[in-house]
Amino acid sequence: MNGYSSADLLEFLEYLGNKGLVNKSTAAARRSGCTKIFELVSPNGIDDVRTIDPDQYMERFANLSGSTYSPGTHKEYRSRLGRSIEDFLRFKENPANFKAAPSRESKRPRPSKQVVATSGKGPNDVIQKPTGPTYVQTPTATATIDFPIPVRAGVIVQINGLPVDLSKMEAEKIAKVISAMAQVNEE
Repeated sequence: MNGYSSADLLEFLEYLGNKGLVNKSTAAARRSGCTKIFELVSPNGIDDVRTIDPDQYMERFANLSGSTYSPGTHKEYRSRLGRSIEDFLRFKENPANFKAAPSRESKRPRPSKQVVATSGKGPNDVIQKPTGPTYVQTPTATATIDFPIPVRAGVIVQINGLPVDLSKMEAEKIAKVISAMAQVNEE
């Protein structure tokens, strides 16, 4: 990491995760996003990342990638690129006192109440009525939905992280897994 090239930036991101300066998955997500951006926009590498205007660079990435990535992914990649360059430059200025900027990765909100599956017959049973789907933006920039499904009296199943753009094939796969669980319990 002698210089300011795109290769140096990617090496720095790996270093961040390996040394525990940021969460390993955060470092890997940043590195993956930056790698995809650099490979498409500047396949021969960049000599000096200080010359990158992240907004202009991402506009080029969006134009070159076409519909390969969703607008949400473009936004997340822009954020990862910007944070990565900021951290890299601060590290280069003062490696001994470097601290990564706090992660601004989106966090999945926790439900305010736990869903408790009960028979619905006891005096201490807790029954929560479904409130409808909750839309969530995950760190991978894939929009997901948390979806309550009333199964029977007093039993609500909560499906978390269901992609909003779920395909029929993916839905069938999930249904088969759930169906297999029911068959195992009946035997």
